Amino acid sequence: MQLEFSKEKEPIEELKIIVVDDVTDSRDLVAMYLKLCNARVVSLERAKDVLELVENFRPDVIISDIYMPEENGYWLIDRLNSINRQSKKPIKTIALTAAAKEKDRKNLIKAGYDGYLAKPFILEDLTALITKLMSQKN
Repeated sequence: MQLEFSKEKEPIEELKIIVVDDVTDSRDLVAMYLKLCNARVVSLERAKDVLELVENFRPDVIISDIYMPEENGYWLIDRLNSINRQSKKPIKTIALTAAAKEKDRKNLIKAGYDGYLAKPFILEDLTALITKLMSQKN
């Protein structure tokens, strides 16, 4: 697969983003795409590793799979909601999941995710969603 990009500055350039997904190929594809858009990306396999990294890396956006072994995306958003309530600049959160029903989307937004994309998704839709979330006032 070949990804092509324009020479124009990407709207997500220099954003710090954490990608968490237990499926290596999914995680690597998203991370590679975001890096090609000049975002600063850290990819992780487990939700609990995100919390260890948040303190030092302080991301702008966290993109999380929902159905992972051990701690899942709902576990993660519950902890991130606590962190965001205490922050002047909350971390934006996006759920990426194969659960594609309207009920699933509503449950994820109700749980605290700022955005949602159902797998499979178009990579450009991810950058569009990140751009939209980052332009919103906290």
